[in-house]
Amino acid sequence: MKKAVPMYKVPSKTNFSTNEIPRMYKEVRASVEEQLKEAVWISATTDLWTSSSGDHTSEKISEMFENMLQEWKISKESLCGITTDNATNMKKAFAEFPCGMQTLDSRIFSELEKEERMKKKQADLELPEHALIHDVVTRWGSTYEMISRFLEQQQAKRVTLSSLTPVLEHIGSEILSEQAEDNLLIRQMKQIMREDLQGRYTEQVERVLQISSFVDARFKGSFCKNLDDTVEACVEEAVNLATAVPLDREHPQAQRGENRAEPGSSSTTTTKKKEKSLSGLPQRITSSRLNKATSGNENVSDKVLSEMMMYKSLPTISVDTDPLAWWKMHADEMFLLANAARKYLCVPATSVPSERMFSTGGHILSPQQSRLSPENLLTFLHHNLT
Repeated sequence: MKKAVPMYKVPSKTNFSTNEIPRMYKEVRASVEEQLKEAVWISATTDLWTSSSGDHTSEKISEMFENMLQEWKISKESLCGITTDNATNMKKAFAEFPCGMQTLDSRIFSELEKEERMKKKQADLELPEHALIHDVVTRWGSTYEMISRFLEQQQAKRVTLSSLTPVLEHIGSEILSEQAEDNLLIRQMKQIMREDLQGRYTEQVERVLQISSFVDARFKGSFCKNLDDTVEACVEEAVNLATAVPLDREHPQAQRGENRAEPGSSSTTTTKKKEKSLSGLPQRITSSRLNKATSGNENVSDKVLSEMMMYKSLPTISVDTDPLAWWKMHADEMFLLANAARKYLCVPATSVPSERMFSTGGHILSPQQSRLSPENLLTFLHHNLT
């Protein structure tokens, strides 16, 4: 640079660590906080990097999680699900949804079956039929190749909670079904696996799985063990949400009772101007309908039942369609049922995304980059900077 542009001063590493990266962090954090404010329902995944010096009791984990909620101004009322791995302390700390991926992975699948499922998912998503790559310490560039291949194929490895019931159904009826060529040992192993899966989830979690699959317009009642019971549970959930959680009068889409913007702020002023303009007419109409449905002028249960009849009459959608996008299109005509759908469809079935955070942190804070301090928060920027 001294030869090419003598007058240009190359920024030092100190400038990046003390100025640029903290500035980027503040901007990205502010953006994430704004997105969290707009969220109707929030779900979380958890993972733990175990160390000999850390306190990993369930009480400590729960305490740290609550501190995180306070730091990011996330109310417990909006937190509808926590997906954990199968570690005892994690399950005790949250007593929520164990990671479906680990539950299945630890009990059922061989490497060959994983490859077959991967190929099918790749075909469905029109991805290249490439196998994942493992890095090798003695081969230069292998870590880069491994990460590049994973980023290419990561869409095929995502599992949502609403897909878990269909996956379990497929495992029980197809993969673990007894075949004529199976010997006695294989038949016994399949039977043990089926019995283990059947008792894997509590009644409460099973209810959540059934509802989440039903409100997914890709599946509806196709995988319900008892359709009438699932419909009744879904109706009950929608009624409880409509009566127990006040719907936001200014922002029906957000469906939270408090206006998060400070009084007199620019966002509040903009919202009020929009409400009075022609562009705010659909919002006022929807808000009026919400008020009628929750004020006693119209029976909430009857309204939910009416929406349920409409939902059941509509055809299922393609498996590659986003169910949340579908509900966004139909929220005006089935807004009480849509609220329940949003709650259940945001819960992930696996804690893999949070586990990837540690993998990213391991690549960033490596022995080759040992002078990076934790305050640089590069892992946060890596996963949130767009």
